[in-house]
Amino acid sequence: MRNFLNGFLMGAAEILPAINGSIVALLLGVYEKRIEQIAVIMNSFKKILSDLRKGKITKLSEIIKGWDITFIGAATVGLVIGTIALTFVVMGIFENTPHYALAFIMGLVVAVIPIPIHYIDKKYVLYLFTAVFAVLSWYLLGMQNVDISQPSPIYLAFAGFTALSGMIVPGLSGSFILLVLGVYYSVISNIKDIITFNFDLQIIINITAFSLGSISGLAISSKLIKHLMDNHIAVFMSVILGLVIGSFREVYPFVINTAQDGLELEKVAINSFDSKQLVFMAILFLIPAVSLGYSNIKKIRSGEFNV
Repeated sequence: MRNFLNGFLMGAAEILPAINGSIVALLLGVYEKRIEQIAVIMNSFKKILSDLRKGKITKLSEIIKGWDITFIGAATVGLVIGTIALTFVVMGIFENTPHYALAFIMGLVVAVIPIPIHYIDKKYVLYLFTAVFAVLSWYLLGMQNVDISQPSPIYLAFAGFTALSGMIVPGLSGSFILLVLGVYYSVISNIKDIITFNFDLQIIINITAFSLGSISGLAISSKLIKHLMDNHIAVFMSVILGLVIGSFREVYPFVINTAQDGLELEKVAINSFDSKQLVFMAILFLIPAVSLGYSNIKKIRSGEFNV
């Protein structure tokens, strides 16, 4: 049940442009396991393709070698259900009251910060990496989004590759990358059409191209990240801290949705909200920031925390 809930929360986070499942995985203490199992699954696919080229059929026992079936099965089911639920339910909340949603998400992001600091420890020179990647992340998140209403399958494959590469790095939102590339709403629309069985051949081609690009991005980036976590975790966490700090630009809660249909956020002044709204936003921010942040610090001090 715990693995299912973890997967559900990670899947829910992947749909939102302001956060990703990897930040949630860090908060839940399953990030390293997530990366490890993704790398194992990608190796299995590589084994299958290698055997097919030799005219062989890979045995099931060889395919699932190294898989944590309980973790993968429950987390995958939860991730799929979480993604679908958010597509239809929580996105409505995000579109109607983005200031409340972003206040809560900002609290989640704040709660992550003690984790990379713990792994950096007293290697203060690594904070140079943090500063560089914080500035870089802040700049990239300020880029103007483009809008491509009818992207080609090749462009969708490229977008999938880029988004999934970013998705497994805490502080980088795969959904935001899709926004920057101009295909976020196109991809979400196609997913909705597939789920509701309201699709044609072009939508199938689009989703297939996006999926193939996504799998490729996942395969390459998961292997790199696993290497960094195994051999250079302090350096990796200093980069993560920078990306998380830079992501505050994307979770700025004082916004309104100006789109008639969809999500088009515009930053506004704090005095655009009345006192009741501001108090509720503060509460939504403090709940995850204080409770999860304190929980992480407590686990770190007791030696119970794992990424």
